[in-house]
Amino acid sequence: MVIRLPDKKYNSDEKLRGFYRDVLDRTREMPGVKSVGFGSDAPFTSIGDTNGYVIEGAPPPRPVRSTMALSEVTAGYLETIGANLLEGRSLEDGDRPETMPVVVVNEFLAKQHWPGQSAVGKHLRFTKRKMVGGRSWG
Repeated sequence: MVIRLPDKKYNSDEKLRGFYRDVLDRTREMPGVKSVGFGSDAPFTSIGDTNGYVIEGAPPPRPVRSTMALSEVTAGYLETIGANLLEGRSLEDGDRPETMPVVVVNEFLAKQHWPGQSAVGKHLRFTKRKMVGGRSWG
C-alpha cells in the first residue's frame, strides 16, 4: 500500500515521523496484528533510492564506485516481511535520526566486503545519495 501525505500538512520530517509512529502504534494495538512496519520501497524490488558507499578501513573502489539499493524502514518492517536476521540486531523504535546510525546489511553485501567475518560492528559511510521519487521520512 502506498501512502501519500499532503505536503502542506506534513511539511517537516518531524510531522512525517509523527504520522508514521501514530499509524504504527495504532495498528500494533489491533486484534490479530503480529507485526507492522513501513518501508520506503516495496520489498524485494530494485526500485527506489541508491546510495554510494565506502567501507571504513578499506581502500576506495576503483574504477567503479560501490552503490547499493537503499530502503528506509521502520522498526518491525523486517519482521513483517519475514526477513531472517542472521546476526546482530534488528531495528528498534529507539533508532532515530538523533541517535547512532544503524544499518542492516543483507548477506550478499556482508559476504562481499567481509568474507569469512561477521559484519556486526563494521562501518560503512554513505557518499552520494540519489533520490528517486518520494521523500525520506525516517
